[in-house]
Amino acid sequence: MATLFKQHYTRGEILRRVGDISQVAGVQWHELQDGTERGVRVLEVRTGSGLTFDVVPDRGMDISRAEFSGVPIAWRSSTGVVAPWFYDTSDYGLLRSFHGGLLLTCGLVSMGVPSEDQARRYPMHGRASNVPAHQVRYGADWDGDEYLIWVEGKVRETQLFGENMELTRRITTSLGATELVVHDVVRNIGFAPEPVMMLYHMNFGFPLLDEDTRIRFGKTDVVVPRDDEARKGQSVHDLGALPSAGFREQVFLHDPEPDHRGYVTVLLSNQRFSGGQGLGVRLRYEKRMFPYLWQWRMLGEGTYVMGIEPANSKVFGRAAARNEGVLELLQPGEERAFVLTVEVLPTNESIDDAETVLSEAVR
Repeated sequence: MATLFKQHYTRGEILRRVGDISQVAGVQWHELQDGTERGVRVLEVRTGSGLTFDVVPDRGMDISRAEFSGVPIAWRSSTGVVAPWFYDTSDYGLLRSFHGGLLLTCGLVSMGVPSEDQARRYPMHGRASNVPAHQVRYGADWDGDEYLIWVEGKVRETQLFGENMELTRRITTSLGATELVVHDVVRNIGFAPEPVMMLYHMNFGFPLLDEDTRIRFGKTDVVVPRDDEARKGQSVHDLGALPSAGFREQVFLHDPEPDHRGYVTVLLSNQRFSGGQGLGVRLRYEKRMFPYLWQWRMLGEGTYVMGIEPANSKVFGRAAARNEGVLELLQPGEERAFVLTVEVLPTNESIDDAETVLSEAVR
């Protein structure tokens, strides 16, 4: 059954009430038309619960805008969703097209700071976010009383005399759902071993992020600041704050304890939002898929964002990962799966329930 407008409905009960299911949920193509966004295609997904999000096939199947009942969940940068043909390939060129959004994809064969590895230069966070997808498909189908909604596409990072890697991304949700699941498979379709480096740059903003925001990184957690600037904020790393002039980014590496099934849960909440109604987001993933969890605490004016970033490697560049022995390789024909669930918690009651589950989680 689907839960819509706080009531439960069977397939038949819903179809008796609408002329077309798109009245309440579905997927629809749009195309952006202004400035550096012109020509970028967007697939808008609506679940009927209030959850709406935009998948951007022309930007590596990223998820840009995300809202719940009109309330924004994700932070969006001043660049907008820049068309991929404006991509600046210099070391820090990504900053000119870093749209933020719910998910900006970092990879496929490099991520983190720019670096030179085996005589080749790799830019900040890799190229995946600026590669248009091909074989883009979408759909919505009944499975009994459940209406499943999905978007899929393939992103290839390849070059002559170099890597030939392909990401197949499938994003799923359903009628009445308040969550979405990102299911990725990265394949080495070339003929030589290649690194796979993936970081899921999740970017949360106002009003979820504000002075009353709290973050829980699992039941127990070990926190390591990246540098001296992060050490200044270590004692408040799990708290929001008002925007501050001149704020410098603080980055932390987390090592949360997974539950008995091997899953890590990260919970962001603002229980004072909307006069105490509350608003939260829960991220969930298997730790074996993402052994590293990075936090980007950036509370500046305009650049006011809390980044939660599951990854399969460290962020100090590809060469550093190779030297430290944490660079994962895929053999020819080999593949690697990554799955991430994002759930909106629209009330304090749902946040409290999530807190209880998190507190009781054990190995």
